[in-house]
Amino acid sequence: MRPIHYIAVPLWQGAEKRGVEMAPQALMEGGLDAIMQRYAAVTYQEVAPTPDEPDKDTKYTLIARFCQTLKQVVAQSLREGVMPFCVGGDHALGLGSVAAAAEQYDDLGLIWFDAHGDMNTESGSKTGHIHGMPVAALMGLCSSELNEVATRRMKPDHIFWIGTRSLDPGEQALIDKLHLHVYTAEYVRQKGMDHVMAEVRQEIQRLGITHLHCSFDVDAMDPTIVPATGVAESNGLTQHEYATFVHALAQLPLQLTSIDLVEYNPLLDDANKNSRAMCLQAVELLLREIS
Repeated sequence: MRPIHYIAVPLWQGAEKRGVEMAPQALMEGGLDAIMQRYAAVTYQEVAPTPDEPDKDTKYTLIARFCQTLKQVVAQSLREGVMPFCVGGDHALGLGSVAAAAEQYDDLGLIWFDAHGDMNTESGSKTGHIHGMPVAALMGLCSSELNEVATRRMKPDHIFWIGTRSLDPGEQALIDKLHLHVYTAEYVRQKGMDHVMAEVRQEIQRLGITHLHCSFDVDAMDPTIVPATGVAESNGLTQHEYATFVHALAQLPLQLTSIDLVEYNPLLDDANKNSRAMCLQAVELLLREIS
């Protein structure tokens, strides 16, 4: 397995809710370092945002500038043949990490493993929270400085959403208009994760995708498994479905270039740190399958 570049990204301003910025340190203290070192050589870096509080006039500039910085760090890792593993923090960081991979590989595919679509625009968002907008910005659909981060846009048919179950009206309209690959948690339950990943594999081969970025939001899992996340949604994926997913992921005929792990909030974890333990188990299973 290629060396891993562990990039701690204590970003919270995209969610506008504190606690998620503590996740990179909490996961390392829980044993993430040892897990990674079992499978690859690891280097470490923190890319931290400014401590500024977001407001409606400055938040897009704040997040866009931060994601530009993160993009440069991830791009350097990719050029050096190292796998960037960005641990957040909230999912707004995906704008920077995916933008870097898209500029490196013109055939990049993206798996967005998430309860949410994260493809809202500034005008369509109910909350205005930027962690719900990174995929829209990656496709070039935003109107703020967010749109300037990805200089090579993600092709809509190269994006695969898995575990989705909470979509805003504007996101559903976009899915219908662009015929996006959205595999909801309900569809996974109906067809099975093996069937879903067979569909993903077929599309990847049809499109000629040979490089893949995976962005994992812990809220894709059912909140009975990982409750410590800021926007929990019921009826999520099970541990078995996750295990089936990562096994199939490892069998795809392509190179996994880069990974995000986001939205674990230690402040919401219980006394036994059960959510942290599940996040660590998920990382170990992933690394074991792809190594």
